[in-house]
Amino acid sequence: MSIRVIGTGFGRTGNGVLKRVLERNGFGPTLHGLSITQSQDLARTCLRAVRSGAQSDISALLGPAQCTVGWPGAYFWRNLVAMNPSAKVIHTTRDPNAWYDAMRQSVCARLAEPLPQEHSPDFILRLLEREMLGDGVFSNRFDDKDHVIGAYHAHEQAVRAAVPADRLLIVNMQTDADQVHAFLGLPQLAKAA
Repeated sequence: MSIRVIGTGFGRTGNGVLKRVLERNGFGPTLHGLSITQSQDLARTCLRAVRSGAQSDISALLGPAQCTVGWPGAYFWRNLVAMNPSAKVIHTTRDPNAWYDAMRQSVCARLAEPLPQEHSPDFILRLLEREMLGDGVFSNRFDDKDHVIGAYHAHEQAVRAAVPADRLLIVNMQTDADQVHAFLGLPQLAKAA
């Protein structure tokens, strides 16, 4: 199955809202970070893909998904865009300082903690976060606000440079979620609760 919508926005940029909007309008199922947290097998598959590189074959990770939003799709976005030339790309964004504060209190706080014991139920998930986000995206500099926000901006610039304008929507889901409607060509877009 090919992907219809690729979400390239980092976590904590409104991807949960985008996921609900997409699925309520027939664009599901959606691969989202929550999908990974709910399946040890999916987390292991994602970890193998991360270890193979950002351009690795991620077909096994996608399964029946028609859309991706947030992590891990934002990590594998180049591969997804190349594999799905007719897919629309939605890049969720928000105020960088507010985004950093949300990341610092959640993801970055977890990344700064020691890994749990290998037999712990969250070991694979935490290892995945560490390798994909800590090592891969933020260079293990979670407390360096300028560096983390710089990675956020660099990611958005890379998406803008790589994705043709007719395939790309950059949207703040808190203020401009209605833009998703026109971009996907839907007569009426049900809003997320």
